[in-house]
Amino acid sequence: MADLGLTGPDAGHGGRFVLLGPGHEDPALEGASTIHVPTVNVFHGIRILTTDEAEATQTLAGYRAYPVDRRDDPPATRVISPEGRTWSGTQPRGLTYWEMLARLVNEEPVHERDRIVLAMLENVGIRKGHPFEPDERQRRLLQEAALVGEAMARVVGYEPRFEGAQAYPGRDWQLVLFLDASQEGEHTTQLDERTAWFYEAVTSSKGMTTTTPGQGQVYLHVGRDSDGEWLVGERSYDLVVPADVPVAQFWSFTVYDADTRCFVDHPLDRADRSSRDDGPHRPGSGLVRLLPLLRTHRALLRQDLAAARPHPRRQRWWSMPRRCPRAL
Repeated sequence: MADLGLTGPDAGHGGRFVLLGPGHEDPALEGASTIHVPTVNVFHGIRILTTDEAEATQTLAGYRAYPVDRRDDPPATRVISPEGRTWSGTQPRGLTYWEMLARLVNEEPVHERDRIVLAMLENVGIRKGHPFEPDERQRRLLQEAALVGEAMARVVGYEPRFEGAQAYPGRDWQLVLFLDASQEGEHTTQLDERTAWFYEAVTSSKGMTTTTPGQGQVYLHVGRDSDGEWLVGERSYDLVVPADVPVAQFWSFTVYDADTRCFVDHPLDRADRSSRDDGPHRPGSGLVRLLPLLRTHRALLRQDLAAARPHPRRQRWWSMPRRCPRAL
């Protein structure tokens, strides 16, 4: 719907924004940018880029969200942190997926491009304005359909065949966000492109799809090694990152779990290496080494790491769980 920050109307200097939902009148607040939101549910994400902890704390404290009619005396904004608690961003599966879909169909307004899909959903018991009460036969079929549908989405996402998706000739790196911000092509809606991106991630915007140097982001992913074999967490890999990568802000290499599409969960409590890492031996001047994390053989793993640990001036090691077939 819109970009905030560096690629938004505030150009990274901060600003005031009014999210205007369906059927609401624009209050036309002085000094505020109005963002027309076509849905009832809204998700927005922010990324604080500074590496200075005090500045990051100050920036987060300046974030405020409140109803327009409370603007003269806005309530405090609650920022909830997991604080070590277990949580997951994994998308629902099975019948839970269809239950969530039925809830959203009832909560959201109908858009023109949704009508044909909503007509098909009525045949499986999801009808706007009606409760979702599938019988036993429908439950069985829907659970199987969710499984097949996810398998199809996984193939489209992890083995894309879009023309132009390959980032570099002779390499397996691909543009993971191969989608216009409008999600529309010249003659068709970008169905497979939407499937590939939104199976793996959430949200898209002009800032995430821009090709203007120095603005926005570029997302690449790879699922195979140099021999064409799928990446798996029980193997070790070397990734060469040259010095002086041509980026304005930072580059980051992140390992995701292909099953959950979330960061890998391991004792090191991190899933990436980036140009923002502290220390004189940060990635960018040598090799990033990915080593397996064998949960059932931790003592043996420590011995292997000690024996295989590279020279600190050239390499960095990083552990992965067994199930870890893709990187971004």
